[in-house]
Formats: sequence, structure tokens, C-alpha cells
Amino acid sequence: MRRAVNLVRDDYDFVLIDCPPSARPHHHQHARGADALLIPLQCEYYALEDMSQLLNTVHLIQHGVNRRLASRVCC
Repeated sequence: MRRAVNLVRDDYDFVLIDCPPSARPHHHQHARGADALLIPLQCEYYALEDMSQLLNTVHLIQHGVNRRLASRVCC
């Protein structure tokens, strides 16, 4: 994913990668090539539980393969 994004990075202001919830195994690959993540979230208990796991994954990616990945959470 990172190589694909890098090929078009200079041609666009933004490159959006839409990743449906059912594509969980691919979230890690998409985050490796991203500068930032936008994560829409329903305000319910199970969604918040998933968010905690996702933020842990983002933290691991930031400290491993993609140090430029921005992490901000806003509601």
C-alpha cells in the first residue's frame, strides 16, 4: 500500500483510502502507507471497545513501520 500511495502522492493534495469495517486484516496495511487516519465511529459501547484496540494497533505502527502516521482522536 505504501508503494502505491507514494506513486501518486505528488499528483494529489489528498489520497483517501476507504477501508470498510469488514476489511480488518487490511487496516494494518493501509495504515502503513498513510500520513493520517480518519476513523468514523458510532457512539456505542462495542464501537468504543474496537477503538481502543485500533488505537493500540496505530501505536504499534507508529513505533514500527510508519513514524509519520499522525494520531489524533476527535469527537
